Amino acid sequence: MVPIPRVDGLGEWKCRIKQNSGRKKKGRDEIAARIRAVPIEERKPYRRLAHAAGISKHLVQALIREGILTVHSTRIKPYLTDTNKFRRMEHALTFIDPTSLMFEPIWDSHRKGKWDGKIGLWPLTETYLALRRNEYRAHGEECTRNIDSINRRLLTGLCYTCYQVEVATKNVILIQQDNAKPRIGPSDPDILAAGTADGRNIRLFWQPANSPDTNILDLGLFALLQALQLRKPVYGIQSRIRAVEDAYEAMDEYTLDDIFLTLQKCMECILKESGGNEYKLPHMGKAKLRTEGKLPKSFSCDRKIYTSARAILEKAGRPFLF
Repeated sequence: MVPIPRVDGLGEWKCRIKQNSGRKKKGRDEIAARIRAVPIEERKPYRRLAHAAGISKHLVQALIREGILTVHSTRIKPYLTDTNKFRRMEHALTFIDPTSLMFEPIWDSHRKGKWDGKIGLWPLTETYLALRRNEYRAHGEECTRNIDSINRRLLTGLCYTCYQVEVATKNVILIQQDNAKPRIGPSDPDILAAGTADGRNIRLFWQPANSPDTNILDLGLFALLQALQLRKPVYGIQSRIRAVEDAYEAMDEYTLDDIFLTLQKCMECILKESGGNEYKLPHMGKAKLRTEGKLPKSFSCDRKIYTSARAILEKAGRPFLF
């Protein structure tokens, strides 16, 4: 206890117990040394790092707030073989006009109306009648569940549904798909029949292996959908489907145009890196350019990069013929 000087004849005693009591603050240097001793693969998530370093989760979060720890989030880039790199370069070159060196734009001037870049969204679910009642549903009520088995017939039906979208062009329509195992090969007889039905000429083709940076979905569409649908509380599968569909409809054409322009820059970076993926995407300032009315409908590829990429393919015995 310490006395406080009297003021106007009054005085009181101030207690120092609350200043000197409680658990002492742990030394940050010692904790930092513990964390450095933890292997990198054991440092995420928080619970795993705290257990490996022998500290609490609260202390890990406190170190982040104090700036001693820094959070890093990055997308793991796949390892690429020489064949993968050549295929990535060939894929990027197919989207560039050899004369003007312009990438293919998202906007279709031949359509009667403005196209927002959306084709459709089809959930892989099925409906069934409940055989028993419980606290969530009544007997005989129509319910929704995931489709456990994704087979050829289901995917062919979805592709055929996608083909019914009105496309005002007589040219060949190419639909890019990734290399997941459930996908159907472009030469599948059922797919070829569905693509040529009603006088259309629609074909599938594979995107380059180990190349998520050549896919619009991986570049931004999935993250945007997730960010929008997580704003709504969901209860049950039907509510989740509605949330995703609402998020899909809420995306405007300008956001999708930004993603397509990002894809064009990714392809230019692929050519610049000779097919590699160790590049940093340049900041383009699309929002500012759009506000100023200076955002182009399509970017152009640097001629030196284009010429160098074709020379690399010719030297490797893979001349680009498009």
